[in-house]
Amino acid sequence: MGIVITKYEDSVNQNIRFDISTFDYSNDSDTFDTDVLADFKAIILEQGDNFTLIKETVTTDGFGDVTAVSDTEYVIFGYIRDVIKRDREVQEAGLAVTGNMVFYSYAEYSTTSAGVETTWEVVEGDIIKDRDGGRWRVVQVVQEPYVQDTKIYKKLVVRDIHHGGS
Repeated sequence: MGIVITKYEDSVNQNIRFDISTFDYSNDSDTFDTDVLADFKAIILEQGDNFTLIKETVTTDGFGDVTAVSDTEYVIFGYIRDVIKRDREVQEAGLAVTGNMVFYSYAEYSTTSAGVETTWEVVEGDIIKDRDGGRWRVVQVVQEPYVQDTKIYKKLVVRDIHHGGS
């Protein structure tokens, strides 16, 4: 999206004067936000992999005791990589723990079945299973950048459930 500054034409003197007020502008029809979202999704499809997102639902009784835990699985696309030095310096959140990785996911995922669209997103506490059977728990949402009102992606810290190291 671009900003178009208002200009006033002085036809008598044949010159153009740009408005100096910061409130006097309009937006053009640029589709930057949707282009960024499409570009991110293309990168994840090309460089990333398929994962299984496991959302746990806990059922408790009247006393707060857990009576059942059920899993719902979704297929998602994402990109996982080691924690780099810059992540440690910027976040200062103890990311350099053995078994931690950084996971990039879409801002949200959706499926349509029988005409009903279901939308979900990856949140803290979810489990991500890779194609080799490794399981990663989402421990922190580090970043959720927006372009205008469109959330582009999520940067997450995931921890190896079996503490196998990274």
